[in-house]
Amino acid sequence: MPQPAVLLDTDILSELLKQHPLVLQRVRTYLAEHERLAFSIITRYELLRGLKAKQARTQEAAFTLLCQASLILPLTDQVVDRAATLYGELHRRAPCSPMRIYSLPRRRWKPSAYWSQTTSLTFSAYPI
Repeated sequence: MPQPAVLLDTDILSELLKQHPLVLQRVRTYLAEHERLAFSIITRYELLRGLKAKQARTQEAAFTLLCQASLILPLTDQVVDRAATLYGELHRRAPCSPMRIYSLPRRRWKPSAYWSQTTSLTFSAYPI
């Protein structure tokens, strides 16, 4: 069954930059079917500000290459409306805060039970 195209969030891209094995595996599977990754300009900003604050030049260079090969969606009223709709739908299905979708104890990435049950959303990204 084909995987839907998805919009990645900041947490997933951060773990991709850290080369988390599970994220790398899922990204490879995703890219075998889809030409490129997609994320919003807000996600780009959040990662870039963190990398600049840490002066992580090597990671910043890797992120720049990733951005060049990815679809970066601008922030428009349509995007805001779609994001709010998706959040509302997900919240009604399994009420939780966005931070509960991912459990990041002691800087180690571990999917929560909610995330594990929603693997149809690929690697906990939002369908676009």
